[in-house]
Amino acid sequence: PVLAGATVGGLARRVPQASMHPEMRQAPGGPGPADSPFPASTRSPAELRAMLSKFQAGQARARAELPDGDNEGRR
Repeated sequence: PVLAGATVGGLARRVPQASMHPEMRQAPGGPGPADSPFPASTRSPAELRAMLSKFQAGQARARAELPDGDNEGRR
């Protein structure tokens, strides 16, 4: 890592991302919303909650339908 001086106690001051490949480093502040590769969600929190609840219910239903012994180690 690249050192940027020392602290008052004599400890080396760390430079974040100094040991990373230059192409992997982020600009200060990190990626913003405009830089995201994913589109913004148009679903409301209530819609997301309902969708995940249905998913979990489907998972539980599928596990319940497995023959005995086939769902060992699963919750």
